[in-house]
Amino acid sequence: MDVDLLFRVAGIGLLMAAVSTVLKSAGRDDIALVCNIGGLVLALALILGGVGELFESIKALFPLYG
Repeated sequence: MDVDLLFRVAGIGLLMAAVSTVLKSAGRDDIALVCNIGGLVLALALILGGVGELFESIKALFPLYG
């Protein structure tokens, strides 16, 4: 896994925190929640892609015959 993935997830988290704070102060709690859920889904999609690459590299490192 690359450090770039960690920075992307951290960036998404910071952006979602800022947007959520602005929306909550404007009285739009429902839209803030939807925005947070969207950010969570985006971050999980990035992480799952990285985990898939990790498993592929482990499979290539330890080939199992059978």
